[in-house]
Amino acid sequence: MRQALKRPGYGWARRIDLQLPVHDAARWQNPRVMECIAAALKFLTGDEWKLTFTGAKLSADSDFGQQSLFEWGDTGRTITPFSDGLDSRAVSAILGAQGRVDRLIRVRVGSKADDRPVRDRRKVPFLNIPFSVNMKPVGIKESSVRSRGFKFTLLSALAAYLVGTHDVAMPESGQGALGPTLVPTSHGYEDYRNHPRFLCKMEEVFDAIFGYSIHFRLPQLWKTKGQTLAEFAAIESDPEEWNKTRSCWQQSRNSSFDRTRRHCGICAACMLRRLSFHSAGISEPKENYIWEDLRSGSFEDGVVPGFTKVTRAMQRYGIAGALHLDHLAEMRSSPLHRVRLKRHAWQLGERLQMTTTEAEERLLGLLGQHDREWKAFMKDLGPKSFVAQWLA
Repeated sequence: MRQALKRPGYGWARRIDLQLPVHDAARWQNPRVMECIAAALKFLTGDEWKLTFTGAKLSADSDFGQQSLFEWGDTGRTITPFSDGLDSRAVSAILGAQGRVDRLIRVRVGSKADDRPVRDRRKVPFLNIPFSVNMKPVGIKESSVRSRGFKFTLLSALAAYLVGTHDVAMPESGQGALGPTLVPTSHGYEDYRNHPRFLCKMEEVFDAIFGYSIHFRLPQLWKTKGQTLAEFAAIESDPEEWNKTRSCWQQSRNSSFDRTRRHCGICAACMLRRLSFHSAGISEPKENYIWEDLRSGSFEDGVVPGFTKVTRAMQRYGIAGALHLDHLAEMRSSPLHRVRLKRHAWQLGERLQMTTTEAEERLLGLLGQHDREWKAFMKDLGPKSFVAQWLA
């Protein structure tokens, strides 16, 4: 059971009481296990967590049965989370092209769609990990998506443990991994869900629970999403492999038209996607988006004709997304951010086992590439576009 109050208007942090029945209570009640889990969750969400583990009423065998380890005997395999996202598809292809494809194991996470293939007139058991969380009788749903990072990293680590390998490659590119901590939103706590510092804490969590070492790495950390997409396009010839990926944060009710789900085209995730396609020199069908035309002089005129859910809230999402990418582009050259960048470089260097100077050079290189891509993108939209007017 989990009870969580809404975030207060004057701050971010909440106090969350999490009670979980477990089969091996002694293991989960170990002080180091509880401390590592609480520390990782606090770092990820910015909340205070109180954890209570109680003995489950049913035995593990009578409840689910016991999952045995896969006796593959190959520690050279690599686990990577796999979803409908652009980075996920791209990095999976890049890793496969760099070595033997059979050494790469994709863990399907993040999709609610029943996309199982049919074989001999029957659907295969499952391609993504099936689980659900019942909030009854409390009935309070989590309004933040911050804790999703804990789920995704833990499931990937569990896959590595079952396979017998230690290598987990996370698919996020540099803007998505580092941008949300460099340019936080309003009074919100920094978003660390794909950051190397959070991944380090998850390594500690897994070692505390299982006594097993996992190494999370970000192979595209110092590259922009556009550079990652360009590498993907050089490997994959079918444009449907990137056109059919999902990036949008909006729910389907706010991003569907003519019974077809699209990307909204204006949230931060969509704006980064469009920037990446532009920088990679790849054309994308305008029908992928609700806001088909970013060059339009007004926000309302950029939407697909016939869409009736143009709201002030949607516009605010768009402004926030554009400002995030614009502020990220300014960081390298602005003297106001030098101390902040040096601190981030020191923290990254400590985690990635490199000197602060090397980490700072890598970070400045990433931000410089993002700045060039963003300026080219905005130049192409033109000074009269509604996006340019937002930033004026």
